[in-house]
Amino acid sequence: VKHDAKQLLFIRHAISTKNIAKRKMQNGTLAITQKDLDVSLDFWDTDVAAEEGELEIQEAAKQLKDINVRYVYISPMRRCLNTAFRVFKEHKNFDKIEFVILPVIMPTMEGTGTLPMNSLEESVALYQNEYPGVKFGCVPLEELPSPGLVKTLCEFLTEEMSANSEFTVKIQELFEDPKNFFVKLLDAPLVQEMVGLVYSKYQETSSFDFLTQEYGSNMYLFFFNS
Repeated sequence: VKHDAKQLLFIRHAISTKNIAKRKMQNGTLAITQKDLDVSLDFWDTDVAAEEGELEIQEAAKQLKDINVRYVYISPMRRCLNTAFRVFKEHKNFDKIEFVILPVIMPTMEGTGTLPMNSLEESVALYQNEYPGVKFGCVPLEELPSPGLVKTLCEFLTEEMSANSEFTVKIQELFEDPKNFFVKLLDAPLVQEMVGLVYSKYQETSSFDFLTQEYGSNMYLFFFNS
């Protein structure tokens, strides 16, 4: 993405519902564990907290109201997307700002709360509908100058896995599913472990129903619950 920006500002998303749950867990007012926070679907890609988050957004909007903003690059996480749009929705040059989802600024993969619920395409459609008229798009992974991106899951298959044509075809289909785009951003050892877990379960069941029916084909949901 070409731009003529003179200054780059980093803005943290407003406090999320998971942030508040973690705080309550730590002070003993919410009976959950760290594992609950890491793998529960209740904390998958949580949104901005209604009250505290809104106060932070209002404060950020005041601080940024006089800055000449041209581009806003956003993580695909819901809390980041909603923070960005709501911070700048009353900005003096809102109609000139270009909002761009940049997937490489996702948080480190450490649980369901650090991975997006929607694919990039779904996010674009969702927020274009919610904020009509806004200049909005995303930078596909294929356009990023990142030689370390995973290109195919087949490179992580063992000889035993590769010998199974059904598994080889299916694992690559999963990789190409828009909901699994995050896999391309992961470190090789983590991808290797993920593929291994999927293969072990496939051997037990002789099908991929466990993944498609229980996890909606999202490989990381299965990974975190295994």
